[in-house]
This record gives sequence, structure tokens and C-alpha cells, in this order.
Amino acid sequence: MICGKLKEGQQPTLAQRIYASLITSAFGILVACPTDVVKFRLQAEGKKPEEVPRKYNGSIDAYSIFSYLQIFHIIFNTNLN
Repeated sequence: MICGKLKEGQQPTLAQRIYASLITSAFGILVACPTDVVKFRLQAEGKKPEEVPRKYNGSIDAYSIFSYLQIFHIIFNTNLN
């Protein structure tokens, strides 16, 4: 996709390789960073005493709350901690 169709035996240029690696790493960061945040928050929830109410009901719930708060933070530029 990035390089288009290459002829048989032709290698992508250095610029095409760099561009492809930047796109791949950006996609990896977009997936991995929120996943780590959700994982850390769920682990912190598990360490709370039983009488303290839980903030998240599971990983999907944590993802939805996290994404909503991040969008709110971006739009209104506020600190949500």
C-alpha cells in the first residue's frame, strides 16, 4: 500500500521503509498505550478494600470510561484526575 506495486525483485526505497515503520509504530502506540492504562487502572481497582465501590465493571467498561474522559479532556482541556 505504501510502496504501491513493486516490480519483481525491486526493493522499497529507504524513505518508503521509514514511512512504513512510522505508520506501523504509530498504530502500535495507539493500541498499546490505552491498553496499558486500562490494565494499570484495573490492577489498582483490585487492590482496593472490598467496602470501597468499584469504578469499573470490567475491561470494556474501563475502555469506554477512559475514552470518554480522554475525549472530554481534549475538547475542554481540563484535568480529570
